[in-house]
Amino acid sequence: MTFIQLDYDTWFEQFKPITKTGTDLMRGDIAALDEVKALPGDDAVAGLLMFFKQNFYVYSKETQKKAIAAKAAQYITECPTAADYIKRLFKKEEGRPKSGLLMNYRQTTLDSLTSANNKFAVSLLIELMDESNLEVPPGDFGVAIAKMGIPSAPFAKTELKSASTPDGVATWKSWWKENKGGFPDK
Repeated sequence: MTFIQLDYDTWFEQFKPITKTGTDLMRGDIAALDEVKALPGDDAVAGLLMFFKQNFYVYSKETQKKAIAAKAAQYITECPTAADYIKRLFKKEEGRPKSGLLMNYRQTTLDSLTSANNKFAVSLLIELMDESNLEVPPGDFGVAIAKMGIPSAPFAKTELKSASTPDGVATWKSWWKENKGGFPDK
């Protein structure tokens, strides 16, 4: 039998910003997300997605948690590695088995982009529609945009089925070409 020796001091130091942020968020300090946003590379995106998930899927009257989720979603779209991280998340990987946990993580990512409802989020979702080798149908990205409730959008929140069809995807792409210049950054 082989035992793995863990260096708990190193482990604790690496995850200190995450555990400290979790504690600070429980106290209501939304600004604690700044520490997670400042983490290097993909760690910032992954950490912010974690806090988004913990606070987004809660009872609607928990306004403090909803505010934390909204801030985490916004910060995700401001991370330098977010677009690359999210594209990799949806790509097929050779030999990777189907995973319910991964599907859940992808849905959380779509929900965070819908919640962010900004130019980065829409632009990335449109880009994903054109990506090859995805494990997610392009229509799922159209549904995420429709859920944003953008006034000028070709599909409303009530038209999710139409927003996800191949014609719907083509309509989204055409709409974005015409509207991206006037879309607010939020």
